[in-house]
Amino acid sequence: MKNATLTIAAALVTGLGTFGFFTDTASAGVIEYTWSASQGTAQIGDTVTMTLNASIDHQQPVFEGLAAAIFNVTINDVMGGGAISSNMVHPSFAGLGNPGTITPMGISAVEATQLPGMFNPGVNLDTNLALYSFDYTITDADPRQVIFGIESISALIYDGMSGGIPLQPIAHDFTLNVAAVPAPGALALLGLAGLTGLRRRRK
Repeated sequence: MKNATLTIAAALVTGLGTFGFFTDTASAGVIEYTWSASQGTAQIGDTVTMTLNASIDHQQPVFEGLAAAIFNVTINDVMGGGAISSNMVHPSFAGLGNPGTITPMGISAVEATQLPGMFNPGVNLDTNLALYSFDYTITDADPRQVIFGIESISALIYDGMSGGIPLQPIAHDFTLNVAAVPAPGALALLGLAGLTGLRRRRK
């Protein structure tokens, strides 16, 4: 039933243009996607929470919320050493959503959608949104960079007279640095060097 509701909502938001109510061929502005992370450097076993943020610069005299943002999350990890979990449309985005499908390359077909205010008293009118988040656990110890990005499929806003007016997407990647874990022998040597230096200072 939930999937059916989401499908109906997405069709309402993106499909009413067929009848001339909800679309405009001109761009209504820009939606800029940026990432934030709970940490910028990680090691094997660490879980990093990734959050996708959306900033809307619209050109409409009346703004009544982001109607829909539909996108794929891309994860470029050359070692394939990560596990995705807890993927969700962020609670600050009031409305409906589909957290997408986890794939070997990332997360596909994420839908953050909300109904217009006439149907949805909880419509979020913010132009800066924490849109989506997931956890990424490092499962491979090799040092490397993991690059997170998005592929925008559609982004639409409501403007008071209509909805489903397109936004031009701008997407920024985020690079997570995976650091090597020092070998036990190296840690022991570091500790010994520290003790030796301390003794020299005391003398």
